[in-house]
Amino acid sequence: MSGDVPRRVPSRRDEETDAHLTLIDWPPRRIWEHETVDAAVKQVTTALATQGHHRALAISAWTPIPERAAEGS
Repeated sequence: MSGDVPRRVPSRRDEETDAHLTLIDWPPRRIWEHETVDAAVKQVTTALATQGHHRALAISAWTPIPERAAEGS
């Protein structure tokens, strides 16, 4: 199991937050510090696309400008 990230047990606050987000039609998502930005963006855009959000395609088509990526901007 080396390399596996341990799963965190959801807290009561997490459950309450998830319930509230679900109530207002926002899909709850957890993005952790060990995930890459690309993986986080993909997770969010996939969730938006699943709901038919009009900006999901524009966001998912975004690619970083190589010069900016190298600079860290």
